[in-house]
Amino acid sequence: HSPLQVEWAQRKTGRKVTHLLFSFGPKKPAKAVGKAPAKRKAGKLTDADIAQQGLALPGESWAEARARLNQMPLDLA
Repeated sequence: HSPLQVEWAQRKTGRKVTHLLFSFGPKKPAKAVGKAPAKRKAGKLTDADIAQQGLALPGESWAEARARLNQMPLDLA
């Protein structure tokens, strides 16, 4: 929960760990996780929309996913 990224490594002399090396730096910006799907415009979803937003269910074909999602109200899809 800090703005720093910490990495560490160990140095050995023989079989014993004799030194611990720490590297500190700023964290890279995190990708948005779990963002809300975009609202549909004209009620038509493309395969790219379904893939990008992860809307297909496991084992569901693109056609089945598109048909199911196009039946949903506009604000929920």
